[in-house]
Amino acid sequence: MAVWKFGVHFGGGNNPSHYDFIKEEGIAIGHRPHAPFSNGDLVIITDGFTVKAIVGIVEEPWPITDKPGYAFVEEAYNITYGPDTIVAKAEWYDFPFWYQLVRAGNQVHDPERIRVIENIWNNR
Repeated sequence: MAVWKFGVHFGGGNNPSHYDFIKEEGIAIGHRPHAPFSNGDLVIITDGFTVKAIVGIVEEPWPITDKPGYAFVEEAYNITYGPDTIVAKAEWYDFPFWYQLVRAGNQVHDPERIRVIENIWNNR
């Protein structure tokens, strides 16, 4: 199992947040070259340095283009509607806390941070 960090402002904080959309859909969205998450992985969903939720991926990701109904995300949220943008159903756990890691859309490697995130998830 890997742990990933995804922000809710694709392309930076000046873009609109897609948090409500992904939460309502019960999904996680990533970009394959930078964040190739898989079934069983955990993803922390952040807005700036604040973690808003931890989600557990419950299926293998699929290209966002497999769902034409998601084409609007490109205009609404600046999320590329292309085959390298991946989507997967996820189990959501709202758990806000502060987390300092500037770059979103990447894997978490710090063993202590991974332990804390896994502990929160396992004891939800």
